[in-house]
Parts: sequence; C-alpha cells; structure tokens
Amino acid sequence: MLVSQKSHLKNGFVKAAEMLEMDYKSIAMIGDQVLTDVVGANRVGMFSIYVKPVSKKDYWYTAWKRPLEALILKHYGYSK
Repeated sequence: MLVSQKSHLKNGFVKAAEMLEMDYKSIAMIGDQVLTDVVGANRVGMFSIYVKPVSKKDYWYTAWKRPLEALILKHYGYSK
C-alpha cells in the first residue's frame, strides 16, 4: 500500500495504519531507502525491513541521499 512518497514524515504511516485499522506494531514497512522508509517507520514504532534497491537508477530526489545511506549502512555492518 503506497500512501505517500514522503515516507520520512509520520503522516503517511499514521494514515496507512488507520486505513488498515491496525496498530503500528503490527505493521512492517519494506523499503529500499534508509532515510525515508526505514527511519519513517521506526519513528512511529513500526517494524522496518531494508531491501537492496531493485533499480540501479534513482530519481534526483532519491539519488542525492544514497551516499549518506551508504555511510549509515556501512556503520551498521551492512555489506553489498
């Protein structure tokens, strides 16, 4: 279910939980962006699952975040 592309904001996660009529702790967010999908889900108490990006090409609004995400992933021991 895609509610908003502004995943890092709580509003999209709140709306998704309301639409599903479920508690945040009962929902898992699966995403390929650390700074939006993972952080956003964790901010509201959802379980988050990081997956490698499927596409090698990103839109401009995603591409600029990838180097920072790479540093975060390296810090936590994630390897390609």
